[in-house]
Amino acid sequence: METGKIEPGRQNPEPLAARPQDGVSDPLSKILFYGLFMDQALLRKKGLLPEVVGRAVLPGFRIQIGARATLVRSDSSRAYGVVMQLSDRDARALY
Repeated sequence: METGKIEPGRQNPEPLAARPQDGVSDPLSKILFYGLFMDQALLRKKGLLPEVVGRAVLPGFRIQIGARATLVRSDSSRAYGVVMQLSDRDARALY
C-alpha cells in the first residue's frame, strides 16, 4: 500500500442512502475512521449506513488509545484506518 493513498475496498451489497429529512437528502462525506469506528458492523448497530471506500495510511501520526482513540503527531509513525462514506448527519451523531 502506498503511503497517503486510498485503496478501493469491498462495496456493500446494499446502496448507500442518505436519510432525507423534509424531502432534502443529507450530503455525504468521505471520513477516515480509526480505532473502534473502523468496524462497519459496529456503525451499522448504531443505526448508521457507512460504505467502505478503502484502506488508508496517514503518515506522521500514530493512534493513541485512551478513553477514545486519538490521532497524535509522530514524525516516525503511520496511522492506519479505513475511509468510509457517511452522511453528514450520521457523522455528527457519532460525536
